Parts: sequence; C-alpha cells; structure tokens
Amino acid sequence: MERTGEEWAQACGLKKEGREWVGPCPLCGGKDRFHVREHDTKVLVGCRGCIDGRQKAERHRRYGELTRAMFGDNDTSTDGGRHWFDKDRSRTLKKPANEEQERVEVPKRLWNAAQVADGTPARAYLAARLAWPPDGIGPALPQTVRWLPGTKTGGMLHLPRDAAGYLLFAWRSYPAGDVRAVSCEALTHNGERLDKLPDRNRVRLTHGIRKDAAFVVNAGASKLLIVEGEVDALAARWLYPDHEARAVGGTSGLKTWNGAPGDCRPVQIVADGDSKGREAGEIARAAAKTAGHQATINWSPVGEDLADELAVTLAERIAIVESEPRVTHREATRLAWQQLLERT
Repeated sequence: MERTGEEWAQACGLKKEGREWVGPCPLCGGKDRFHVREHDTKVLVGCRGCIDGRQKAERHRRYGELTRAMFGDNDTSTDGGRHWFDKDRSRTLKKPANEEQERVEVPKRLWNAAQVADGTPARAYLAARLAWPPDGIGPALPQTVRWLPGTKTGGMLHLPRDAAGYLLFAWRSYPAGDVRAVSCEALTHNGERLDKLPDRNRVRLTHGIRKDAAFVVNAGASKLLIVEGEVDALAARWLYPDHEARAVGGTSGLKTWNGAPGDCRPVQIVADGDSKGREAGEIARAAAKTAGHQATINWSPVGEDLADELAVTLAERIAIVESEPRVTHREATRLAWQQLLERT
C-alpha cells in the first residue's frame, strides 16, 4: 500500500501550494524547489533546483542522494534495480514493505559502521561541553558512544557541508541489550556541532525506536539514576559516580518509563526544575515505587539540567585555576578535571 501525497508531504514538512506540496530541498537547500504531487495512482517527488532538467544518468544519481538524505537507508523507490521516472522527471516513492523492521535495522547498521569515539571530534565536542574529560584525562568514553566518520556513512546518513561525521548515542533495550535506536549529531572536524541540519529545524536526528530503551553510562553500578538526556547521563558519571545512569528521553521518556521492574537497586530520579520536569519526575517516581524500588527525586534549577550543573561546577573551578599567573585556559581545564576525578 502506497502513501498518499498528503502523507508524504506531512512526513517531509511541506506546505500546500496549488496542486503540489512544496518546501526546502534536503539536498540543495532551496526554499521551495522540493515538490510532491499526485499523478493518477502515483506519488511523484522531485526538486526543480538540483534534479529537474539534468541528464538521465545525473538525474538518476541525484535522486538516490535525495532519498537517502530524506529517509536514510529507507530508499525503497526502486523495483528490481530500476528507478521510476515520469515525463516530468519526478520519481515515485513507495512505502517500505515492513517499515517497522526498517526502523529497527537502520540504527543497527549505523552503529556497526561506527568506531570508538576517543581521539575523534566526538570526544572533543563532549569535552567542550564539559560533560567528559578531554583526551588524555580520565577514562575512555562509554561503549554506548561512538563516532561515525563521513567516509563510512555509506548513504545511510546525509553528510551536511562542513561536517566530518556523526556523534552516535546508542539506545539499548532492556533486558536484551540490543541497539534499538541511535541519536546522531553532525560535528565538524574541530568537534563543533552544526547549528542546524540543512533540511530540519533541529541539530539532532534519531533513527530507530527509543520506546522501552535507554542510553546507559556506568552500567552495573550499585545504584540506579534516571535522567532525561544523553549528555545528562554522561555528566552523572562525575556527579553520581556510584550510580548507573540511564537517559530515558526527556520529559516524555520520564512519563512513560516502566520503573525498571525486577531491578533491586535503589533509584534516584533527576529531572528539570520547571513545571513540565516536575510533573514528569513525579510520574517516574510513582512508576519506580510501583515496581518495588526505594525511589527519591532531585530537581535541577529551573532552566538547567544535570549537564548544566556539572558545566557550572567545572567552569567555576577553571576560572579559579585560570586566575593564577601563566596558566592557560587549556591547562586550567585539565587541572579542574583532575581535581574532580580525584573526588570520584
């Protein structure tokens, strides 16, 4: 069964203009060149800026790039290796035969293609956020963090201009432990995050299904800590060193968290101090108590999260050390981390 043009338009964030839905092209960036329209029983998709009017071979290649930019590895617009074109140079897109299976397999392929994150822009980025020590200080990043170089995306992810690759966070199911989803952030060679992905009003992509999965740091510790996001879980490694930190996916994840039944460890929940965070935190604490845990909850200051708390603590230490004569910012950062590591 194929999707309607309106369903494709909603999935791509397009607006209706006449008999078409139009919007920014994820490949060339044109504001209104990308178009979806219905023709007989087909849904036709194209871009007047980067595809229409080109020679067939070049058009064929650009269509492949376009669908990978839109849907990652869910490029199901071929039949027996043959691409479908109409006289207006548009291409038919069909719904995956097993969309749920594709959503599970894509994050696994991304994760298997990635490499250890230490010594890469991924660690530089997390060190700049003061969520993990710089290279050469402290332990390696947890195994739930990897780096996917642009040379290994293999068409699974569109590589934005100026990006060197993607920082990946693995969301694993419990108790099986298999990768159910990956969160992806495009980074430059210097470890800087792109302000916005070219075709989306956000900086992060998530492939897969995060429901009933978590991003875990310090697995197997004596206590369990439930937090909202991945960087919060990394920060928890230094603020709560005797806890296993599980990120459950923001306030919505706290509200739907199952309470970890069968886990006998005491549970602590850290949530944002605003109204939404307090509501979600109380729901999570109720779930933990229902599952038989001894559960407590801490609130971050309004407008901050656990990662912000660690960053503030380290920034204060760095400022103190940096005030000493002839101490550079880099040296002050290393000394501040070393002092924190000695405590943990």
